[in-house]
Amino acid sequence: MRKLNERQREVLAEKFADLGNISIGSLVFGFVLQSNVLNGLSLFIGLGIAFATYGISISLQK
Repeated sequence: MRKLNERQREVLAEKFADLGNISIGSLVFGFVLQSNVLNGLSLFIGLGIAFATYGISISLQK
């Protein structure tokens, strides 16, 4: 695996945090647009993706 310099790690961590924000946003907008009861499976998948990307972002910043 290629080693990343400090600036590259910062940018990659920022982008993973953005991806987490997008997954949370898609859950909210999907719920509003569908006007149905939120599907439990999609909720867990979306939150799992968000937490995973936030975790990766935090580990890259250390």
